[in-house]
Amino acid sequence: MEKTPTIIIFDPKKRFQQSFPSFKNKQLCIYCTTHNHVLMLLNYYSKSIRIIIYCTSFTMSDYESIKTIKQAFIIPEFILISCNYDITTFSEIAKLGIFSIHNISVHEAIIDLDVNEILALKASLETILKNRLRYVLDKDLFQTYQHFSYSSISLHKKQLSSKPTIPKLLIIEDNIVLNNKICSWLKSYSIKTAAAFNAKEAILLCRKMPFDLIILDLGLPDNSSTDLISQLRFVSKNSPIILLTAYKDYESLLHCMQKGAFEYITKPFDPKLLLKKIHQTLTFSRVRRLPLSKDDLLL
Repeated sequence: MEKTPTIIIFDPKKRFQQSFPSFKNKQLCIYCTTHNHVLMLLNYYSKSIRIIIYCTSFTMSDYESIKTIKQAFIIPEFILISCNYDITTFSEIAKLGIFSIHNISVHEAIIDLDVNEILALKASLETILKNRLRYVLDKDLFQTYQHFSYSSISLHKKQLSSKPTIPKLLIIEDNIVLNNKICSWLKSYSIKTAAAFNAKEAILLCRKMPFDLIILDLGLPDNSSTDLISQLRFVSKNSPIILLTAYKDYESLLHCMQKGAFEYITKPFDPKLLLKKIHQTLTFSRVRRLPLSKDDLLL
């Protein structure tokens, strides 16, 4: 009996085949070069496809294609392989709940480990959806998964308050001058702020009071970024985190987002862009806390 494929490899420029010629011999996979072919294969092999390896130079068009696929097909995990993507595109793609992102120069053994880890997971659809809701940071995709995960238990939807509220942000940045400037600038937009200059101060403040959002510098000297993100998520689980970083290490940034960071912005940054990301993050954070009602399923 012929085995059905478990992996789709989207490789329009055949870069993956050139870089990893032996991969196909080790896995049950199908290569394709167009998005329409990917969708056709997903429809035909919907019960067996577990992984989509997506190899291209990422653009916003790829972001839209990946989002469309993830909205229609819940189970497949994405492994992204690229030789070129800018920080803005990466920021949006990372919100889609991507399993891993690698440069085309990655060692094949790393891809093998990713594939084996995904294939080893034996989870129910309910568990998969819970994980999707935990890691997806795109509002549309999150709401799609909410609809899929709706159970027969009656839930009453909370309405967004029409009363305007003033958000309170925690700024964690060891550069005192920059921290103070961010705080004073945000106050001019009617945003309350508190400042922490190291990890210890940040944790203490989060234990004392709730924050609507946390802005975290990745270069703190007294704590690693991923450890601090985990600690902040533990003591202030409803506070989304925006990262400030001077680096463009995409794999590390993806790891931070998988640990619980919502968004990031690179230094030096445009203050207006930071303000835009703050408003987007606050909006999504409120949406994320809303349960669905039965009426939502009829929309």
